[in-house]
Amino acid sequence: MEGKLLVFATHGFEPAFDQPFTLPALLSSEGDDYSLFNTTSLFKYNFDGSIVLLSACDTAAGFVDRPDRMFTGFVKSFGDLGANLITASLWPVNSVASKQFTLGFVDGLAGGNIVDAMISAKDSVQVDNFALPFVFIYP
Repeated sequence: MEGKLLVFATHGFEPAFDQPFTLPALLSSEGDDYSLFNTTSLFKYNFDGSIVLLSACDTAAGFVDRPDRMFTGFVKSFGDLGANLITASLWPVNSVASKQFTLGFVDGLAGGNIVDAMISAKDSVQVDNFALPFVFIYP
């Protein structure tokens, strides 16, 4: 997957700390089948040089409200597996704004470089404060 752009436009699920071995997860759908995709699912892939857009609520916050767990879960896993840049959200996102942000990033990346893509993503969101939860993480 070297040098790839991966977009996860989905819903996130927080870990259940009262249950053993429960991890943060993203909803995955293939055809009519739905499943949960958790951080351990990533370790069979090589993400060296990839850009990852996590277009779901709370992905940078690790799906938790505990400050000591922020930037864990998917952000840490993608970083540990070689992603060059990760875009994630610190709190719930508006679905329309998330789509605008993602499309703006892709358009900016096609026409320039990473910095242009970041600016394009933020500028693409029609309601200013709806772009606020999105952060860029360079692991």
